[in-house]
Amino acid sequence: MQTINRDTTITVGTSSVEIAPLRSSRVVIYITNTSTTAQKITIRKGETAGISGEGLSLNPGDSWYESDGANFRCWRGPIQAISDGADGTLAISEEMVI
Repeated sequence: MQTINRDTTITVGTSSVEIAPLRSSRVVIYITNTSTTAQKITIRKGETAGISGEGLSLNPGDSWYESDGANFRCWRGPIQAISDGADGTLAISEEMVI
């Protein structure tokens, strides 16, 4: 097996954007709101476009994390995000095993 890492920063505005595509090999995902001007970013699992305030809301400095464990499987589907203001930013780290 081989481990592949993806580390990136994504700008998120007031329109929904896919921040992580479907990855059947994802075993870890870590998302942090790195916005510097108080943008709250909402993330939503699945294909449906993100709606501000409907889903997991991250204030600047907040993070969301999932990983495979003994009784839990990391979300492997797509993830959407939307910000309540322009120019929000997310740092995203993923680990995939193929």
